[in-house]
Amino acid sequence: MFCVLFAHVANDQRGVIEFSSVTSFFKYVIDCFYSHMWRKDHKEPIHQSIREYSKLNRLAFDGLTGNAQMIAWPKHTFIDTVGKDCYEELSYIGILIAEKTNEIINEPEEYDIHHIKQNELVRFYHKLFAEWYAARYLSSYAGSFWPFWLKYNLNKINPVDLQFVFRFACGLNKKASRRIIKYLKSVEGGASFASLCLFEQPDNPEEVVESVKGLCSDGMIIRSSDSRLLQRSNIQLLEIASRKKIEVPCLQFDHSFKAAQQNEVTLESGLSLPVLLSIEKLVFTTQAEHEISQENMLGVVKYGQRCLQLKTLAFHGKFVLPLSLTVETLTSNMNSRNITVFWQLLEYVFQLDVSSGKWRLSSMESLTSGIVEPKEDIEMLRSVCSGDMTLRRTDSRLLQRVKIQLLEIASRHRVDWFHSTIIT
Repeated sequence: MFCVLFAHVANDQRGVIEFSSVTSFFKYVIDCFYSHMWRKDHKEPIHQSIREYSKLNRLAFDGLTGNAQMIAWPKHTFIDTVGKDCYEELSYIGILIAEKTNEIINEPEEYDIHHIKQNELVRFYHKLFAEWYAARYLSSYAGSFWPFWLKYNLNKINPVDLQFVFRFACGLNKKASRRIIKYLKSVEGGASFASLCLFEQPDNPEEVVESVKGLCSDGMIIRSSDSRLLQRSNIQLLEIASRKKIEVPCLQFDHSFKAAQQNEVTLESGLSLPVLLSIEKLVFTTQAEHEISQENMLGVVKYGQRCLQLKTLAFHGKFVLPLSLTVETLTSNMNSRNITVFWQLLEYVFQLDVSSGKWRLSSMESLTSGIVEPKEDIEMLRSVCSGDMTLRRTDSRLLQRVKIQLLEIASRHRVDWFHSTIIT
């Protein structure tokens, strides 16, 4: 939608036009609509100004935040509410559209013989325009009203569905921006949307840094379910944190990891993260079986070495990792400093022994604390081996992998299983 609008309204511009935020871009689009109108009317744009329609702003806000979203109204109701001048101007520009609809009536004696009533509706050309005017209402009140008013009204806005109401409002009013970002950070799942709003006020680097500190203080999660826009925004936050040496205790890739090389991590969405210098822990999670090749695993290790504050790498869920890594390649890439690498597989936790390239049995406590155990816990290994071990063809791949891993560790330490069987 943005691209089509820009191509339409800016086709007579020369050179490259740069925008620092979504708000500045959409404001430019609105300005172009008015500029085209004034040219048609043979008026000089320099002597004109865009009128503020406060009643339209309120109508759009109430329409979007009601129980059922509304961006269309009966024509007579719309004109009575916002005024004829507003209706005519925005219809002439193309922001508003009038449509006729037919409604079947059950009381034929009150209407014509066809039992049909014709209605005329006025609607915004696109929901984005409704969000723009709703944001103008929100920005004016969020910057001046008491917090209880703000919280009551923000609770009515779903950030997933109406993110541009938040973003436009933040771009239009700096004071409103601070309050909205603070609110988003306080609600469950709102921190990610706060990061989108943050970049709508690009003129105050000190405030941006303080906001990044707040957003990154509890760590960051990049999910596969996040839009590319949201992922890109979070990557920007992490890059700022890296440049400004803002500590990020944990970065989690939730079903979003695809591959890693020495200088970047690639997401399933195609986006990439550069080396991040202020991350302490890197966690990969998945609930769908995900095999990582030896080459890709070494890429993760190399990337971790470049992240200078990184202490721990952890894989949770249904990752299928190599049973061992090439010692020469591993030691050559981890000779500068040691990073603890954990692999949680089903109910077991394994820790990578860098000196041998093999996994050793660890504990859930080690995974939680990130503390490196100097050697294998033989007593814990004997406890695991005291039960039966049966390898079945019908076992899931993950279950087979964990059993093979345990057998290999037991064999390495000459610990016998109480009873082991292979069933084909």
